[in-house]
Amino acid sequence: MVLVVAASLSAYYRVKGPKAGRKLVIIWLVGWASALTVAFNLGYQKYYRPEQVVAALASKTVPTVPVVLATTQETLVQTGEMMGIAWQLREQAWANSVQYLLVHQPGPNSPDATQILAEKIAELPRPLELWTVNFRAPVVLDDCDFPSRLPYINGYEVRIFKCDR
Repeated sequence: MVLVVAASLSAYYRVKGPKAGRKLVIIWLVGWASALTVAFNLGYQKYYRPEQVVAALASKTVPTVPVVLATTQETLVQTGEMMGIAWQLREQAWANSVQYLLVHQPGPNSPDATQILAEKIAELPRPLELWTVNFRAPVVLDDCDFPSRLPYINGYEVRIFKCDR
């Protein structure tokens, strides 16, 4: 945007003389600096890193069974986090076996989210893996074991459940 402003002002500064030319160069340099900042993702560092989550999941498990990736959803932030993971997962060979579940959570530790998750998982054929990502409600599943948890990764808490009964 700064480059567009600089370009549009260049005609005005040509009329004003050599001192105005230095101002134009400064505006152009600031414009290029801001453009490079955006192009190389230096201006807005995300607090969440979905590529690290996917890399950790890929190193921890390569699913041979269908996967359900579930999170509780209160705002669009959680939707964006899931979209980030889905975008990174598309590069994995097993990504087609992943299903996504956003469970609306009306408040902190809502029993509704726990119940909805249990109902949805009960409907799916076994065996399967359940990956909970930032699931902010208790996970109570009678037929799933909780064998592992990934280390906390920049905004993501991931738990892996094996459901095979």
